[in-house]
Amino acid sequence: MPVTVGTDGTEENGKDGKKGGRSRLIKAAGTVITLLVIFFIVRRLLSFRIDYRSLFSGSNVLYIILYSLLFGLNMFVICIPWLTFLRIITGRRISFPDAAWIFNKSNMMKYLPGNVFQFVGRDEIALRYGLSHVDVSFATVCDVLLIVLADVILALLMYWRGVVRWVEKYGGRGLFSISVVAAVICAIFIIVYLKWKRKVRSYLAKLRKLFLNRKAALEVAGCLVFYLVLNTLVSVLYPLVLTHIVGIDVPEGSRIITMGAYLLSWVAGFIVPGAPGGIGIREATMTLLLDGVIPTDQALLGSVIFRFINVLGDFAGVFLSFFLIKLQKGNTHK
Repeated sequence: MPVTVGTDGTEENGKDGKKGGRSRLIKAAGTVITLLVIFFIVRRLLSFRIDYRSLFSGSNVLYIILYSLLFGLNMFVICIPWLTFLRIITGRRISFPDAAWIFNKSNMMKYLPGNVFQFVGRDEIALRYGLSHVDVSFATVCDVLLIVLADVILALLMYWRGVVRWVEKYGGRGLFSISVVAAVICAIFIIVYLKWKRKVRSYLAKLRKLFLNRKAALEVAGCLVFYLVLNTLVSVLYPLVLTHIVGIDVPEGSRIITMGAYLLSWVAGFIVPGAPGGIGIREATMTLLLDGVIPTDQALLGSVIFRFINVLGDFAGVFLSFFLIKLQKGNTHK
């Protein structure tokens, strides 16, 4: 029905009606996606053949709750580098509550098949603040590259003794296996570059401009330090899970290796396309990397339990950010 311009606000009412309808449609779509996410999470967790009743016996419950809350705090603040990139690129002041809420909501979409929806979901910030979708995508690319770089640096520092163990145990086969993994990672990056050459080049050009700005370069360096510290703290949780929940007495000299194995497995689960949330890939990689360090069955059990804690932590991050956004809105109304 065409809108007629008048002095009684008819046009404005029409626009408000369209915006309201669009808002309701977006909320309905969000509800459907949320239900799908919960369905896939539950299905994946049930696919692991372990007796979950044993996890909720004795002190295990307390440790699971504690580690889930700690991981949830990690998810609550992990949006800071992405928020920093958004502010640098757009020059706009974006509130932390909005960024944390959108980041954590979209993070839950990583459990949907495809392993890309968590990045697409971040584009909601563009709609909320009227930002360029290209700028938001660029901020997301920068954030992803930075966290992967931080994880690789930490993993190389922590797991180098694990590489020595592999070489000592398997000789040339160990070096061959490591070379194959490295070649696969390189091949994935080459395929991405060749498939989206124009976009990759435009992003690289923007990165160069970003680092030419001294203030921006210092802020990015600060974000890298932030990721290095945060990822180190998160990696500490895995040997704690092995010790307090699985019941393994992890030797003091092997704790750093287990932390490095977790970080490497995270990178593997992150870069392998199609694996929802890296489920299956991360657990298999962690078990392989800890071969000869701790028993295989216990390493697998520990990785599955840690996955369970990660999922609970993801939900905790959503609830914390939801509480903060509601608190912000309440203060605004007052």
